[in-house]
Amino acid sequence: MAKFYTPLLALFICTNFYSQTVLSEDFETGNPTNGTLPSGWTTVQENTTTGNSSEIWIVKSGADAPVPFAAGNGYMYDTTIAGFTGNYAIFDSDAYGDNNTPEQAALISPAFDCSSKPAGANVVLNMKHFIYALTGQSVQLQISQDGTNYTTVATIANTSYGSYSLNITDAVGSSSTAYLKILYIGNWSYFYAVDDISISFITENVPNAAENLNPVDGATDVPINVSTTGAKQILFDWQAANTGDSATSFNWYGGTSADNLDLSVTGANAGNYINWGTTIISGWQANTTYYWRIGSINSAGETLTDIQSFTTVNNDPLSIDELLIKNLELYPNPTEGIISVDGIDLNEIDEIEVINQLGQKVKKYESDNLTSNSLDISELEKGLYYFKIKTKSNLTKNFKIIKK
Repeated sequence: MAKFYTPLLALFICTNFYSQTVLSEDFETGNPTNGTLPSGWTTVQENTTTGNSSEIWIVKSGADAPVPFAAGNGYMYDTTIAGFTGNYAIFDSDAYGDNNTPEQAALISPAFDCSSKPAGANVVLNMKHFIYALTGQSVQLQISQDGTNYTTVATIANTSYGSYSLNITDAVGSSSTAYLKILYIGNWSYFYAVDDISISFITENVPNAAENLNPVDGATDVPINVSTTGAKQILFDWQAANTGDSATSFNWYGGTSADNLDLSVTGANAGNYINWGTTIISGWQANTTYYWRIGSINSAGETLTDIQSFTTVNNDPLSIDELLIKNLELYPNPTEGIISVDGIDLNEIDEIEVINQLGQKVKKYESDNLTSNSLDISELEKGLYYFKIKTKSNLTKNFKIIKK
């Protein structure tokens, strides 16, 4: 999974427009010990036939995002990712296990009153959220004007995190008893989490779509550069629309399929590089077609450009290969038998040959049987050995290792 690329920061700038909040929730009055939601919020498993009624939304705290991420990731509180603080609401499908109980878990807000919405104002939902895409998993955002009949106003299925904004004006109408439902759909999938939910009247209009995107649609031979720290990067540029209300931030969305833009950068800046990957096999790939678009955001919502495509150059930048070889190390030296391979992804290695002082090949490791970063030469006799490591990009590096 290519998850996180450049520092992400969603910035909303206050301007001279009318704003009135009719629903606000940070989940701090919930109880992360037993999972209880704040007063007025409810949760229910709507799959009453094959679902499990105990699989519901809960309040939780803690910096770590759950499976599939490793412990210590800190993604929930990381301001470049989810940006949550304190408590948040979460449906953790993976935690409920593989019990063949398809989930339709609803998180439902208290009623909020839109009957006093000023003429010309928009009703805008803002929140922070985090979802990691998995086939069969999605989230529906639904609005009801009476607490019974709900209309789906947005579906979220791709990997997405950070600030989220949606104009729900038409869906709420002038209801005095409107409700927000967040419906998680999955079956032993991953998770969806939300924090800092607000619904407000805004007189500002959503911005028009960004213009003059570069790389231009259909561009070829788009270069992949390498940063001073070894990150692969591509330059993206666009301009804010010259008409309509101003955008206060932009989101970048990309991927290898127009139907699934599963990469995202919140708070992206025009004219800057998007960093992704530090090895030949990770991140931006040579001779590959990518799809992308830009979201223009202000307090009233987000406007997306049409999806564009571009194809990268035929070869990876040479400096990636050079960096790969430069960082490769074997240790300890001398060794009693176990040697660690460091500074390289094992998937980058094609083969490792071990040659004695007579020039005889005494051991060979191929990519298919390299399952760990440790090489065991305990069975070899004491003496000097030459290690020849060849990468899949056909570069080699040689080491002299003494076996004690």
